[in-house]
Amino acid sequence: MATVKKKRGPEKKTVDIEQLKKLCEIHCTKQEIVDFFEVSCDTLTRRVKEIGYLNFADYYAKNISKGKISLKRKQWDIAMDGDVQMLKWLGKQVCGQKERIENENHHFSDGDLILNLNPIKTGIGKSD
Repeated sequence: MATVKKKRGPEKKTVDIEQLKKLCEIHCTKQEIVDFFEVSCDTLTRRVKEIGYLNFADYYAKNISKGKISLKRKQWDIAMDGDVQMLKWLGKQVCGQKERIENENHHFSDGDLILNLNPIKTGIGKSD
């Protein structure tokens, strides 16, 4: 009768690669990820190498980019649904737009400069 040799050492810890991807996409830190899977940093690095990456940093960078894309897509959808605040924010971030303040300068003969800062009139709060 043949005997089966038992493998020595501790049981190999598993890391669910789909769950790892999702954790990276929401920008969890490496420490948060190893705590989640209850593995060491070295084990996490080995599992990432097993799926073809040089190191955890390469895998992480790829997947946080995917998370940023998803976040931007959601922000875009919210803005296109008419959320004024999101439209303003994206206008500033994507289009380089900014809120302006009109300046009215008064110079006097003694060299003093007085600035009168008047916000652009928007019609908000008018009572006609």
